[in-house]
Amino acid sequence: MALGREQRGIEFKGPGPGTDKPFAAKVIRAIMAMSNKTDGGIVVIGVEDTGTKLLERGCTPEIVSWSCDSFEAWVRRICPAAP
Repeated sequence: MALGREQRGIEFKGPGPGTDKPFAAKVIRAIMAMSNKTDGGIVVIGVEDTGTKLLERGCTPEIVSWSCDSFEAWVRRICPAAP
């Protein structure tokens, strides 16, 4: 975040509920992109990239409505070949 922009291996996504399918799809695409990198990468949820700066939006319990297990299940439904 100190650089104020995304960089290779790190992607920022603003906050959003796991029940919002378009938002979850954006996160899943970012995860898939990072999984194609040799050393992987990091997807940070709760930080919005405006193109000119990063905004720390945070995530409230209402916004983060998925658990690791439920999000993994959602990823597997979208990407059935995921390990």
